[in-house]
Amino acid sequence: VITPHRGEYARLTRAVGLEEAEVRRVSKRLGATLLLKGPRDVIASPERMRYNLTGNQGMTVGGTGDILSGLVAAFLSRGMRAFDACSLAAFSIGLFGDEVFSKKGYSLLPTDILEAYFLPEDPRGLFELSVRLERGRW
Repeated sequence: VITPHRGEYARLTRAVGLEEAEVRRVSKRLGATLLLKGPRDVIASPERMRYNLTGNQGMTVGGTGDILSGLVAAFLSRGMRAFDACSLAAFSIGLFGDEVFSKKGYSLLPTDILEAYFLPEDPRGLFELSVRLERGRW
């Protein structure tokens, strides 16, 4: 799994755009699932591509990418496929980032996202969603 933002992706690949065929070709060439962070996250493997529409511009602060990578790693450690781990991590971090942004605006910190994410309960059903992903029913 590689999690570059758009600028890092351009430097790594010398790719100009984010057309589906090109991104999937890069994924195949690198032998990795790509999670391209940006205004609309792109998750790509050689076989398929998905867009994540959660998240906001307030999350462009140091540390949010570290949280995202850590969550991807946690899902991978549970045996989730890389494409699904990246998809669920991007979706859920973006969802909680949106929640925090609605309360704190541009002053949000990565720790605010962590606090919103690690609740004693799972009111948004993310655990159930991760189970459905593992079973290929998302």
